Amino acid sequence: MGWTDSHLYEFEINGQRFTDFETWEPFDEDEEPGDSRVARLRDLKLKEHSAFTYLYDFGDHWLHDVIVEEVIPVPKGERLPRCTAGARACPPEDCGGTHGYFDLLEALHNPSHPEHESYRVWVGGSFDPEAFDLRKANSGR
Repeated sequence: MGWTDSHLYEFEINGQRFTDFETWEPFDEDEEPGDSRVARLRDLKLKEHSAFTYLYDFGDHWLHDVIVEEVIPVPKGERLPRCTAGARACPPEDCGGTHGYFDLLEALHNPSHPEHESYRVWVGGSFDPEAFDLRKANSGR
């Protein structure tokens, strides 16, 4: 995604939740989630066209629907996971969820917006929401 993994996250797959136990803290939950660092998708027996959710940053609430388009055998020695295609840039970390992201885009698009300059500096000078770099997506940064 391009985020730093500095926030809590959770996958929900077939009614079972998975998260990073290094950052997870129990609340008033009936069931402890699985450890996402050791769980493997292949072990969850996902089929084509099945779906699961990925929630990143419980404050900003980035909720993603992940759909299994195809299940293919992995060639020996293949490095996974990897992205095979994509579109658009990942929203900047800590931009405030979907509402904050749209506010950011509006301010960046309008040089007379009162927050244009501060947002421009915050994103490092420029931000192209339509940009997608497959090599960067697979670099892990």
